[in-house]
Amino acid sequence: MCFKKLFTRPDKPTAHYARKALLFGINDYPGTGSDLNGCVNDVYDVKKKLEESTPKFNIKIFTDAQVTRQVFRFELNEAIYDLIPGDVLVVHYSGHGTYVNDVSGDESDGYDEALYLYDGPLIDDDIRNILEGIPDGATVVMILDCCFSGTITRSLLSNDLDSVSKSLVEKNRFFPNPIVKKSTKSIKVKNKLAKSDDMKWITFSGSGEHQTSADAYINGKYNGAFTYFMLKALRPNITYAQWAHYTSNLFATSNFEQVPQIEGPESLLNNLIFYI
Repeated sequence: MCFKKLFTRPDKPTAHYARKALLFGINDYPGTGSDLNGCVNDVYDVKKKLEESTPKFNIKIFTDAQVTRQVFRFELNEAIYDLIPGDVLVVHYSGHGTYVNDVSGDESDGYDEALYLYDGPLIDDDIRNILEGIPDGATVVMILDCCFSGTITRSLLSNDLDSVSKSLVEKNRFFPNPIVKKSTKSIKVKNKLAKSDDMKWITFSGSGEHQTSADAYINGKYNGAFTYFMLKALRPNITYAQWAHYTSNLFATSNFEQVPQIEGPESLLNNLIFYI
């Protein structure tokens, strides 16, 4: 008889919660004249920061032509389907935001907000339908470095104007959406991914509903200003609400006018980041 095996105390069961991330970035919008500069850098910077700050993050990256509506829906749906209580999923999107004519009749202003992906807009209704499948006890964090305002831009700004030409700083980032009929009425943009009484997720976005998110040249490199400051503010042992607060403080001392927004139930916002 093996006495050592007989008298060895069994190991305590350990919960191995999964940490997953889907990172999407689009610089290349062919044929539109609305290419961006910092979105692919954003996703690789997010990957590096997640790997440094939280061990064993399972990360998938999609850039430019890989970021189609089919791929985005499939990857998000599959990731949420696989979640169990205790898991955390981070979804980061860096690119254009837009709005489209509402065809379902559920928008009082007649418009749906959308991510403008490589092959066109993916509306908030479609994304929300997937997010509603989040199981109880799992955390999903949607990080959106894009615009949902009528200007549909990530405007190009710089904290270091000497290092980039003035003509480049003033480059127009307007994204004309041919699907939308032009209207002279004032459009109140409401992001359904961020403002809902029954949210089961957190949405952390780069600007207010009537603001643009900057595609910026910072410290010799192109990034989304929101992604840059959001990663700079990320540190261990803070809550999601504190993360947003620290990010806003960094913007307040910068030359950027956008104000980051975070929305979600208090039960999630007061949790430590990436932990239940």
